Amino acid sequence: MSAAEKILIVEDEPVVALGMETTLTANGYEVLGPCRTVDAAFNEIRLHKPDQAILDIKLADGETCEPISDYLQAAKVPIIFSSVFSEAHNLLLRKYPDAHHFTKPHDPMDLLAVLDHTYSAPHPLT
Repeated sequence: MSAAEKILIVEDEPVVALGMETTLTANGYEVLGPCRTVDAAFNEIRLHKPDQAILDIKLADGETCEPISDYLQAAKVPIIFSSVFSEAHNLLLRKYPDAHHFTKPHDPMDLLAVLDHTYSAPHPLT
């Protein structure tokens, strides 16, 4: 992992987002976001080109992360789904077979392990 690896966080729960952001920055990652909405996530993607993304499956305003997932998958950016909804995990993992997932609440070490596992080379958006 390079110190400049950029991780997009899309998470509508402030406490969860802060926990992820704290863990990632303390371990040398650059955090994009956290974003609470699909629109905010697309703004971050356009501005900063993430290397990986952690996406909450269902956002507070009723949106899902699917539009973001579609875009990132096409750009070959590794996706990690994070949610308390395990059935939704199953549906999304069928649609995005290369994605990884973990269930909230999550241990910071589990988050780092999943990031290390999914990252094999930079995946900049073109």
